[in-house]
Amino acid sequence: MRKYDLKKTSKKDSRITIRVSEIFNNYLNKCSEFFGVSKSYFIKERCLSDLFYFLHRKDIPEELINTFNQISDVVNDVARELNSLYKKTLDTNRLDLVFHDDFFLEQIDRIESCINLWVNEPSDLEDVFSYSSQNTVIPFYNDYFDEYDSNPKVKNKFVCIRVSQSFYKMLCDVSETLSISVTQYIINCCMNPMYTEICCVSENKDFLILARNIENNIRQIKLANIRINKRNKECSGGYTLNEMNEHFDRLDKVSDDLFVLWKDFRNFVGEKDKNLYFECIKKRHLLECVKASLKETDSDFLKTVSNREFHI
Repeated sequence: MRKYDLKKTSKKDSRITIRVSEIFNNYLNKCSEFFGVSKSYFIKERCLSDLFYFLHRKDIPEELINTFNQISDVVNDVARELNSLYKKTLDTNRLDLVFHDDFFLEQIDRIESCINLWVNEPSDLEDVFSYSSQNTVIPFYNDYFDEYDSNPKVKNKFVCIRVSQSFYKMLCDVSETLSISVTQYIINCCMNPMYTEICCVSENKDFLILARNIENNIRQIKLANIRINKRNKECSGGYTLNEMNEHFDRLDKVSDDLFVLWKDFRNFVGEKDKNLYFECIKKRHLLECVKASLKETDSDFLKTVSNREFHI
């Protein structure tokens, strides 16, 4: 999925140190690793929302992966052949010696086979590339905490986080409203085991690699056709190869058809990614206590923390 640059906010010039048990500290480290963020970021995220998200890969049907593999192999071969043809045109001005109808017809057949593969693909793309989200419990939570164990743990570890003055003021206001200390508020928030699990193709590395290869080679085919045409104009007094050879003209047209087909597909996938981002990731679902406090004390900061594009 497309990665978005985070927008900067105020400097993190306030420092908060909390004393925790070794078990709790290990739990924070495990959460940091699980969600792929720093421990400080995880703590701050928990202090704002109980629905921190986690992305994981969605598998693609094997027959669709096979289709992608076949298309990838074919367009790679066509791109290589056309680039090789262009290099041959640089060695002579007698281009009729290097342009052969059989060669163009072979490339046409290859590209049309890709188009037919894609058009006749039986998979329901709307279903394959849709995403799903559900609220669930951190899988290792019970490995660290036992609800029946009420014995206090020795607090011999220190966790330090840096926050902006606005964030620190928010922690103080919310803690005061709840009649607990800032430290206790942070610990209580981090003990929340819930998170939002999102399953999406955007995290499927096999698909991303194949899609990138196909896209690059289709662009190489288009570029090679343009270069071949340009070289033909240089050697024929201004005539394009489309005007002189019906088979190349047809090759150029089917290349365009494949390019448009793939472009439409990538736009379709991009729209899915955009919807995923704006519906599940960009907007932070704030805790009610945080939302109520900031509405009264700092409405501008409320807008900032509601948007994950901003640093917190």
